[in-house]
Amino acid sequence: MKKKKKSGGGSAVVDFLLFRLMVAPWIFMALFWLGVIGTILAGASIIILAVMDFPRMQDKIWGSLMGLGYIILGPIVLRVYAEVIIVFFRIFDTLVDIKNSLED
Repeated sequence: MKKKKKSGGGSAVVDFLLFRLMVAPWIFMALFWLGVIGTILAGASIIILAVMDFPRMQDKIWGSLMGLGYIILGPIVLRVYAEVIIVFFRIFDTLVDIKNSLED
């Protein structure tokens, strides 16, 4: 039985310094969660401002619905966008695994 050989030093620090370890997916995940928090806060702000500032009831309702739309649809749109970006990095990881298995 052959041992699986690693390409390179094997250390996480060495892999990071030689660009074998991708950090961009982690950055995109962090930006996703910051975006979720931002859209929820923006939606809540829209609702509060609509209720406080608009004199007509119809404007208050539409402003509140728009804020609710931000709260519900904002994280969904951000999730789809983040998944589209991260899938490229997952494809790269899979190709590296295939390359390593063919070398064995």
